[in-house]
Formats: sequence, C-alpha cells, structure tokens
Amino acid sequence: MISENTEAGRITVKINLLLIEDSSDDMVLITEYLRSDGFDVNCKMICSEIELREELESTSWDVIVCDHFMPGFSSSRALEVLYEDEPEIPLLVVSGMIDEKFAVESLKMGAFDYVMKDNLARLPSAIKNAMTAFDLVRKQKVANEEIASSRHLLRRLAAHSQNLREEERGRFARDLHDDLGSGMAALKMDLKWLLKRLDGQDPEADEKLSGMTRLIDSAIASVRHVITEMRPSIIDDLGLLAAVEWQLEEFGKRHGIKVALDRNCDEIVFKNKDKDSDISIFRIFQEALNNIAKHAESTSVLVTVIDEDDVLIITISDDGCGFDVSARTNNDSFGIISMKERVLVMAGNIDVISNPGDGVVVKISLPRGVL
Repeated sequence: MISENTEAGRITVKINLLLIEDSSDDMVLITEYLRSDGFDVNCKMICSEIELREELESTSWDVIVCDHFMPGFSSSRALEVLYEDEPEIPLLVVSGMIDEKFAVESLKMGAFDYVMKDNLARLPSAIKNAMTAFDLVRKQKVANEEIASSRHLLRRLAAHSQNLREEERGRFARDLHDDLGSGMAALKMDLKWLLKRLDGQDPEADEKLSGMTRLIDSAIASVRHVITEMRPSIIDDLGLLAAVEWQLEEFGKRHGIKVALDRNCDEIVFKNKDKDSDISIFRIFQEALNNIAKHAESTSVLVTVIDEDDVLIITISDDGCGFDVSARTNNDSFGIISMKERVLVMAGNIDVISNPGDGVVVKISLPRGVL
C-alpha cells in the first residue's frame, strides 16, 4: 500500500515493489535508484510464473517491475498472467536491450512503460507516473461502481413507485366496477322496469326514460373504457402483443387516425417474464399514443415490434407536425419523461427523433434478459 512520510522536510513514498528479475545485482541497482529518489521500498524478487501467480494471490503490490527476458519467463508472459483478471497493478518493463517494435508491443499488451537498464535513473519518475495513473484508475473504478449502485437503487425505487401506482390503478378499477358500474347497471334495470310499467301510457315519460337509459348506457361504456385503460385485462388473458394491437386499434377509432402494426413475432416472451414488465411496456406504449393524440396533429401512425434474440425494439412513428427535440424543455415533455422513467427501470433505452414538420419517431429498446 502506498503511503507518504515526511522526514527532515523530505517526502518519502513507501511502496511494495514486486520485481520479476533473475539478477540480484540488478535488484540492488534498481532499489538503490528508487531509494535515492525518495522511495521507501519493500521489494521482493521472483523469476517464474508460479511465483508471480502466488504473489498476486497472496500479497497487495503497488507496482511490478519486470525484466524483458529471463530463462523460462518473459515480460510478455507476465503481462498475460496479470491481465487474466482486471489489472489494478501497473507493470513496467526493464531491459538491457529491447527494440522499438517490442517496446510498442509491450505497451499494447498493457505495460505502463519500459525503461532501459542503462537509463535506470528514469525508473523512479516512471514508477511515480504509473502509480499516479493507476490511482486515478482505481478512484474512477470506485466512482463508476458508486454510480452503478446508485442507478440500480434508482431503478428499484422507480420500479417500486410504478408498482404502487399500478396497484392503486387496479384497486380504483375494481372499485369503479364493483360500486359505480354495478350501481349504474341496477339503475338501468330500474328504468327498464319503469318503461315496462308505463307500457306506452305516457309517451313523454317514455321518451324521457329512454333518453335516460341511453345516457346510462353511454356512462357504462365510459366506465368500462376507464377500467380497461387503468387495468387492461387483455394483457392477462391474451398477452402483451394482443394488448398492444387492441390499444392501437382503439386509438385509431377514437381519434380517426389510420393505424398499422408491423411485427415479426406472435408474442413477446422475456427470459424473466412477469406481468409487471408487460404492464410497464404497455404503459410506455399508451403514453406514446397519448402524446400523438395531444400534440402530433397526425393522420397516420405506424408501430413496429421487432423481437430479436436479446432485445425487444418497439418503434412508434407518426406523420404529424413534429418538434425540435433540442429545444424541448422538461416543463412541456412530461409524457417523454414518464416513458424514460419506465424504460430506465427496465435498463433499456429510448430515442426520440423529430424535426418540425417531419413527424416523430419514438424508438424503445429493451433488453430481454433484464425483464
């Protein structure tokens, strides 16, 4: 582990150095150069692949310095062993003779630097540069892990929030069906009973009751539509793709827009399939259609569903007025934000492509293995 001490106003850098070398004289020379430059060196010399594997397994090393060629071992093989796992230790090559071609190959294989043995005075600065660079790599790795952990937590929180919303939708849909729906059905039966009792004796009352019956029929249809939108049972009964096709047809009828569905599969099946994934995808699709109805002023909508080996791609295209994506602000794009939140939960990707006058293309890519 690298540490620094201040002795007599001079900074001393403590390092654990693993030296792959078969010459004790070279070991003494290398450590002397390092100590003269302010390093407090804990050095161990090895000269075989077996020893290298043992040391990588058992000890934490700050830097590895490796001779280019030794009997039965080489820096190339040392780099291969080091890179079998993700390396967090810089390796520098030293050699009494090395041509430019091999030096370039060593760097390509992962060596941080190479130093000629007749210029070992450059080794301390090369090691400092290596340790600084790898320290930044380690910090970046930690930062990336923290970001990945935060994103994972965000997806879990978003998924939990969406599940709560879906549960609330389901409860509300059941309440509508059980209370309001059944109440209106009973009221309709009572009106029919009154019409039968009047038996045409009061034409004006008959007309009034018939009008009330039509209003109740319309209200019942509206309630059924709301219930279906809130919790489409077709997903449970026939599957996600059938629900998408039904929703698209209903959208076309309701808004007088020509719709078409192009697909390369009969059903969408994920490796870790559950109904929450189906609902999330259906809600994304619903939101895309809602955006078209509110903003697009389109006459036709084309939906494509491509089910590939490892990804589901859904594309919703319209021929409407389009918009400038770069100028869109968060305040007027809540529909897109909602879709992005759901796609984020499923570790997917969403692209919105549009220009004024060119319509809008929404492309959603969802990894099958995550869902």
